[in-house]
Amino acid sequence: MMVAFGIACLLVYAVNAWAAADAKPRHADAAGVASLLCLSYGMTNALVTMYGFPDAILAFPILDAIFAFMVWRACKRHLRKWKVALLGLVVFQLALHMVCVAAWKLGTMTTGGLYNYLVMLNVSFSAQLAVVGSAGLGHALARLSHYLLVLRRTPALGGRK
Repeated sequence: MMVAFGIACLLVYAVNAWAAADAKPRHADAAGVASLLCLSYGMTNALVTMYGFPDAILAFPILDAIFAFMVWRACKRHLRKWKVALLGLVVFQLALHMVCVAAWKLGTMTTGGLYNYLVMLNVSFSAQLAVVGSAGLGHALARLSHYLLVLRRTPALGGRK
């Protein structure tokens, strides 16, 4: 699962970086947020590797609070639907971390609760990747559609004029 999320992060970043290079002002935020997702993914895995799983959870709310603040700043600059959806998902993930840390410190965390936390965390991160990826993917599909339209109208390739 860790490798799949890493590949998905890189794919989302690649699509958004291409969209930002192709249509600079509109998709620059998507590329920046995609790079933040890659950074967040790398940092959380590094923390789990260095400190072990239960102890690394204590740093997750801090990372997500910084990420939420940066997405909020991007929302204030240029309001887009995908940014609002991403901000909602990050706030949900932040609340999820806080509930898990509180249950762990109060001694009420069970194995089933920890499993539910991990499943909800993976679903939330998958949704974040889908939301950020939708910005660049929409641009890529529009460019592909335009390319196919031009290709269809090219007489040398058998198209109509």
